[in-house]
Amino acid sequence: MIVRLPNIYISMVFNNSKICEPTHSIGHVSYAYIVGNEIAGALVVSRKKHTRAISSHGTIVRPEYAKKGIGRRLWMNMIVEENPFRIKVTVISESGYALINSLRNTVKDVRWDVKDNR
Repeated sequence: MIVRLPNIYISMVFNNSKICEPTHSIGHVSYAYIVGNEIAGALVVSRKKHTRAISSHGTIVRPEYAKKGIGRRLWMNMIVEENPFRIKVTVISESGYALINSLRNTVKDVRWDVKDNR
């Protein structure tokens, strides 16, 4: 199940795939993929005020849930909910690059601004 959490920032530690406690943060929207009673994956974005431009602040999936399409589902849910015209994202891993590249090929009515920091 995916839950949209407006004004919530879910902190992430990428080197050990740790998902920290959510905190209140005006302007951020977190999307959490819930399995049982835990967050299996999360995507955090912010929207430029009064526009449909989105900036991604990170996507993370716990290792035990990797390769099950959770990241893609989080992104597709966010795209449907937020209806962005532009998405700014920085990729830092091979899997992140593969995900964003796949989304760019699927969601063509969005302008993708991708920075590659692999």
